[in-house]
Amino acid sequence: MTAESEQPSVWTDRTLDPSAVLLTDRVAVVTGAAQGIGQAIALTFARFGADLAICDRNADGLAETAAHIQKFFSISLIVSAKSSLKNQGVFLGILPKVGSVY
Repeated sequence: MTAESEQPSVWTDRTLDPSAVLLTDRVAVVTGAAQGIGQAIALTFARFGADLAICDRNADGLAETAAHIQKFFSISLIVSAKSSLKNQGVFLGILPKVGSVY
């Protein structure tokens, strides 16, 4: 084994246990939560104990994501925003409902 092969690799398959990082009493606002990376991030934050607010333009996908997450965890706020970037009021409305965002 060379010194190079002994170095940690980003390609090594590792899992992170929820006890390693606790997000209890933290708020996570996840946009794009209906599918893909946003959905995975929302599920991971929920798994690690974060209080979730999820948002997406895809209302049906968002409902599916919320239903899946709520089988195991809780979600504080679900916001369907058809034109999220154009309608900043959606995001301004989220902040008072979820409190401080870190």
